[in-house]
This record gives sequence, structure tokens and C-alpha cells, in this order.
Amino acid sequence: MKKLNVILGASLLLMATSCKVQMATSTSMPIDASITSRSTADLIVSQEKVSTKYFPTKQERKMGLGFIQQNAAAELLEKNGNADVLVNPQYVIEKKFYLLRSKILSVKVTGYPAFFKNIKPAEPQKTIVNQVVNN
Repeated sequence: MKKLNVILGASLLLMATSCKVQMATSTSMPIDASITSRSTADLIVSQEKVSTKYFPTKQERKMGLGFIQQNAAAELLEKNGNADVLVNPQYVIEKKFYLLRSKILSVKVTGYPAFFKNIKPAEPQKTIVNQVVNN
């Protein structure tokens, strides 16, 4: 009976220590939410080239380089009169390299801020059916 209790206790202990724990992480990808329009507008581009240095947070680094570059360009546009678009953006990325990975320390973005003026809706395109009906 004593041997049976020892064997049963040892097997329970072995079963308790052989549990497997899995941990998984996931990263999200930015959604391309661009809107296409046939409107026309004048683009007023600044003659002055501006730049800023952007320091990403830990969460932003997890989202990837493209996300960090978008945030750096958005910060530059916000600092320069809330411009609409950045013309000819150039990025200088400062990284620190480790044994198996790298870490983005900063991104310097340079470009020309631009504003949209005189936005006009596009004229509806005439199709062949509309032209036949109208004639």
C-alpha cells in the first residue's frame, strides 16, 4: 500500500510538472484607408524645405518601419501649419543593432509641405448611353 501511494504521488507530481504553457503575440498591420476622388485642386508647395527628428515609442516600434515613417511625416506636417501633404519626403533612419534584431531609435524626415487650394468636384463623365439619350 505504501509503494502504491509513493508511485501514485510521484505520477501526480510528474503530471503536474509536465504541463506546457504557450504564449503567443500578434502584431497588427496598418489598414490602407486611402480615399480616391476625381476632384481637382491646386497644390501650393512651399519653397522652404523643412525637417524634424521623430522618436518612436515602444508600441510604435512594434508596428513597423512604415508606420513610424507615416507618424514622422504627420508630425512634420502638423508642426508646419497643418499642411495637407509632404512633397518629396526623405527619411534618415537611425537604428541600434543587437545580436538578432535591431531597434529604431529615431527617424529624421525632410520635405516640402504643401496645401490643397481651390478644390472643385469633377464633372460627371458622360457615357455613350447618356450621349445617345441626350442627342
